[in-house]
Amino acid sequence: MFNEFDPLYVISAIALVYYCAYQFMLDKLVDKKRVKQIQEESKRLQKELSSATKEHDEKKLEQINKEYEQFLPKMMEMSFMQLKPLIIIIPALAILTPFLYDNFRGFEIVFPFYLPVFVQSFHFLFSFDFASFFADFPHWRNLFGPVGWFWICVLLFSLSVSLIRSLYNKVKEQIDAKKQTASTGVADDCKKVDINSCVKPELNTGVVQDTKTN
Repeated sequence: MFNEFDPLYVISAIALVYYCAYQFMLDKLVDKKRVKQIQEESKRLQKELSSATKEHDEKKLEQINKEYEQFLPKMMEMSFMQLKPLIIIIPALAILTPFLYDNFRGFEIVFPFYLPVFVQSFHFLFSFDFASFFADFPHWRNLFGPVGWFWICVLLFSLSVSLIRSLYNKVKEQIDAKKQTASTGVADDCKKVDINSCVKPELNTGVVQDTKTN
């Protein structure tokens, strides 16, 4: 099916499509603002709990425990939101993995360095041979097949997008800070102009009154 094309680029394209589809599902199925709110609330409760524990404040500890009881449904809500994409991703991977094996047999890529591979296969789950699996954990390899190259591409795409987003956010924050300082400077200049414009008429009226009295 893909004999006319270089398997390296075909698998990379499949990984890119998979990553884009996964990010699309995250945006559609996970409310990131809601997740961020719940995480911030969790951090706040943890800080208050640690401070109350150090101070031995029993009343505050009782109040925080009540807040934690009310907060538990939110934690369940966040966990369920984060699991939503896996409901689609796991069946897709169950189809995609055999597809890569069947269509790209004989494909191998060798790196000049070794990479840690935490899960080489899931056969140990069915054979219950956990001792041999964890004997040389993590596994270091420089030879990868189609599935290994697929996951390396997904990881590279994820790291690249995260780096671009972080750089974009930093540049945006710097631009917003410059705009804010510029706007505050203009506002201060306007205040100075308003003060001067308010003082000048009073001086003029005083001069007019003096001329009239004379």
